Amino acid sequence: MSLYHESVIEYINKERKKEALRDLIFLHNLFCKNELIDGKRTNELVEEISLNQMDLIIKDILAKLFSKTYLYVELHDYIKTLDNWIRTEKTNYHLIRFKKTYEDLIYGRSKDKAEAY
Repeated sequence: MSLYHESVIEYINKERKKEALRDLIFLHNLFCKNELIDGKRTNELVEEISLNQMDLIIKDILAKLFSKTYLYVELHDYIKTLDNWIRTEKTNYHLIRFKKTYEDLIYGRSKDKAEAY
């Protein structure tokens, strides 16, 4: 989850290297698509990706690696923490995005698969 958080912040800040995003894309392909992609392909995907696609990717990774029960318990508590941060932080766009993504995952609001690219 921290890799996803860093990826979103890199994207929002328009950072040049986007190392966390590269790692997120690589792990998604490895664990969810069973593909080992090379650096060139990873860079291409980094340039093409959107924030919505990142949301789909993290949901896909979490759903693949953890049980629904575990995700519900852990994310439910984390969402409460995000609510507190959203109320206290002035710049909270990314926090709102994280909360929505995790709510979508555990409450089933969005049944999209990470066909991001």
